[in-house]
Amino acid sequence: MSALTAEWIDRRSRQDQVEALLGELDERRRELYRLRARGVQRAGMRDLKRNLLEVRRRLGDVVAGRVDSAAEGKERAFG
Repeated sequence: MSALTAEWIDRRSRQDQVEALLGELDERRRELYRLRARGVQRAGMRDLKRNLLEVRRRLGDVVAGRVDSAAEGKERAFG
């Protein structure tokens, strides 16, 4: 495999990760909005907010290139 092909595959993999994480962020954010609209108290959403922040951190790591594409894929598959 040429270096150009490997670079393209890595880039595409990172794009897929970013897209998946953005979708996950949107889904989690909407769930928080729904709960807030139903009157759930802040303490009841603590874990959901923590999960949202973790997804944001993972997205930041992927965008900054601090995550190996293959390792992130394995982590998402098993974690």
